[in-house]
Amino acid sequence: MARPRLGDVLPAWMFDVEEGPDEVPGEALPLLEELEIDFNLILRTVAWMLVRPWSRGDGSTPFNEDSHEFWGPFIVVLLYGIVLLGGQFRDLPWVLVIWLCASGFVHLTLRLQRPQVVMGLSFAILGYSVIPLIPVALVLLVTRVRGLPLTLLQFFGVVWSSRCAILGFTQSLKLGAVEGAAGRRDRPLLLLFPIVLMELYFASLVSARN
Repeated sequence: MARPRLGDVLPAWMFDVEEGPDEVPGEALPLLEELEIDFNLILRTVAWMLVRPWSRGDGSTPFNEDSHEFWGPFIVVLLYGIVLLGGQFRDLPWVLVIWLCASGFVHLTLRLQRPQVVMGLSFAILGYSVIPLIPVALVLLVTRVRGLPLTLLQFFGVVWSSRCAILGFTQSLKLGAVEGAAGRRDRPLLLLFPIVLMELYFASLVSARN
């Protein structure tokens, strides 16, 4: 059985091309390319986040110093908010605000070590790092566990997500492996506090929903 193509699943207007009066015919880009939405990259990054923390790997990562993807991590955070809050869309802005604020704080911390790093890298890695919390949240919401099992599952989700984020930063920027601009080694552990704090907040929303 043949697999359905992306164009057969998504609406056709997402691939339509509009050419303005000043544009050369044939040079206009489809809407998905204009918005820089690459579903293949999103799927590869999701797979990396789910598998990489539990495997030795070869040090490869879908991120780099120039990563500025926004829509992929935005979709992930939005999906987590919908799953977590059971469709209570009035609470979704708080989930998005925490992600944006944590990304800004991590970016400022990174700038102390790597002044050339772009803010989009923090948005991308922290947004995608929420992926492991989605299956954990689904298990907690379906089973309605409380007490010690709830705490252990939340702890597992926080560790998984935090490890994803730390690996994303250390491998994309080679933190700790090269000398910094001031002649000292980078300190990736400086990123641990804001990352764990964000993941803890997201994980705690599960118990609040229960």
